[in-house]
Amino acid sequence: MKIVKRVGFLLLPPGTVYSRYKPEIVTGFEIKGDSFSNDWYYRNLLGDVGGDSTTHEYEDMEAGKSLPIRLDIEQRDGLFERDTMFLIYEPGDIKTLVKEIL
Repeated sequence: MKIVKRVGFLLLPPGTVYSRYKPEIVTGFEIKGDSFSNDWYYRNLLGDVGGDSTTHEYEDMEAGKSLPIRLDIEQRDGLFERDTMFLIYEPGDIKTLVKEIL
């Protein structure tokens, strides 16, 4: 893993797996999409269910219904925080995660 600042992050290719980083605090687990200007698209890997009524879908799951994870929901960051840092998961890190999960 490595930590990069926003300016370097924007240069990384789509498909980069990352978390947001503040000193000693790591949040989120996302896949970077295309960068444009000072922003980028991403997909959340932490349990999006998507659909037109997300609240309804979460209520269904609370009631015991099983829904598949949605990894096709792309969002735009849009925060424009210049000092943002990111923890980048490198290929070896991803292999270790997959191995542990499976």
